[in-house]
Amino acid sequence: MSIEAMKQALEAWDAYDGGTLDHPIAAAMEALRAAIEQAEKPVAWMTHSDDLMPLFHRTKEAALNWQTQPTPLYAAPRQWVGLTEIEICDIEADELTSASSETFEFARAIEAKLKEKNSE
Repeated sequence: MSIEAMKQALEAWDAYDGGTLDHPIAAAMEALRAAIEQAEKPVAWMTHSDDLMPLFHRTKEAALNWQTQPTPLYAAPRQWVGLTEIEICDIEADELTSASSETFEFARAIEAKLKEKNSE
């Protein structure tokens, strides 16, 4: 769920509930507020050296030690992008002479395992 969608859910909840905390869903809404606040915090800060090379800092305080204005960096949700059959063929062409149905099944099995691992 995107931060924007979470904010819309909270706005709808506030319009429905009026902000009271005696509803059973109120605890979930407070957890959602906390998740939004955490997601909107920078995960690092970037400045530049004199030769314009990017420098990365864990805290804003560390970034402020440099002469350039620090830029906040945020974590973005990653979206899974799998391989197309053409990409699978290209990969296999580097190794063998032709792609087979077994190759596609094997590649899809690898993708499934990677999806499982990426969602943990």
